[in-house]
Amino acid sequence: MHPAIHRTETSFLSGVVFITFPGLIIKAIYLLRTSYQTKNKKMITLKLSDDQCEKLIASIYMAGWITTSHLEDDETGPFNDLEQVVLEQAVAQGLTEYTVQNEVTGTFGYTEKASEAFDKILEEYDDVTFWEELSTRLAERDASLMRLKGDEKADKIVHLADKYDIELEKNGLKNVFIKHKTNV
Repeated sequence: MHPAIHRTETSFLSGVVFITFPGLIIKAIYLLRTSYQTKNKKMITLKLSDDQCEKLIASIYMAGWITTSHLEDDETGPFNDLEQVVLEQAVAQGLTEYTVQNEVTGTFGYTEKASEAFDKILEEYDDVTFWEELSTRLAERDASLMRLKGDEKADKIVHLADKYDIELEKNGLKNVFIKHKTNV
């Protein structure tokens, strides 16, 4: 390798090459798909049925959503590289019911059918999580207002959360109010 070229690995699938000439640095990003990649990295091979591969695709979709839904740019998620490898292999194996390759960019993504199916699972998860978190947080707030400590506080939280679960299951948000302080 030329002494002006320095190679550093930055992640499982990508690396950065810095080419240095007097007064000029060129930064090129490339995919590590050569034997250079495997020299210092342990590679694993998985044999998956179509059904298992579809479940892996769904899992990666959801992991990506969970880790990026709060970000402005979902392209920067920590599962992006893994997602591209799995989706590329799925397309290569003909599993195009859930995966598709963008002809312009060459990147891989999810079909509309896949997005709808996976989003439905995430919506169900969000719904269950909302109600569980609401009852637990209300119980924690109320137990804190009682100035309880230790086991007594923990027991009270469980008791109150159970009580709130019953109320919320029966009436939803109908009896949940926010008190507003008004300045007169």
